[in-house]
Amino acid sequence: NWCPRCETAIADSEVEYADSTDPSIYVKFPLMGQNIEYLVIWTTTPWTLPANVAVAVKDDFRYARVKAIKGDESEILWIAEELVESVLRKGRYTDYDILETVYGSNLVGTTYSSPLVEKVPAQAGLTHRVISADFVTLENTGLVHIAPGHGWDDYLVGLENGLEVFCPVGEDGCFTEDAGLYADMYVKDANEIIIDDLGDFLLARESIEHRYGHCWRCKTPIIY
Repeated sequence: NWCPRCETAIADSEVEYADSTDPSIYVKFPLMGQNIEYLVIWTTTPWTLPANVAVAVKDDFRYARVKAIKGDESEILWIAEELVESVLRKGRYTDYDILETVYGSNLVGTTYSSPLVEKVPAQAGLTHRVISADFVTLENTGLVHIAPGHGWDDYLVGLENGLEVFCPVGEDGCFTEDAGLYADMYVKDANEIIIDDLGDFLLARESIEHRYGHCWRCKTPIIY
């Protein structure tokens, strides 16, 4: 737990929780070597997307390869089978067809690219792949964005899978030069810019009100 204003670590017992409103976004990660085919993830922290290195699934969940139709256009999306309809409603798709379903274990090792690679050149030097994690649940899309530089669970699963720990954020809560276009921006201020920069890779956006940790001294939202 890190307070970017005090520039100090915060013990778990010092974190104060309060209601906070944050973006809730569904993002398409393009599969390598495929045309208009994507993994769909969900996150409430768009500022962590420049540090993404993996997507986690659960081995025994079933995932659907869906032909999603919107008007005269279609694309292929990977979503947990039980969550397909709810995700497509959020994306305002007009029709769909499930092409196949597989267990999560069959997706492990699949490679993809960052939707922000043009904004964060360092992402081009990272390998992005699907891994398995026990903490994945059948919520949102059933696929979890992993940034080992920005979270304890992500860090541990990153160590287990040999993922790079990429953290382009300094102690002051601002992006470093490794974050490319976002260098020197305060992470929370960058949320809306990053969402805009996702362009067609943004499947849907909402807002969510939830309990979020703040520094006990200055009440600044903590980061990891």
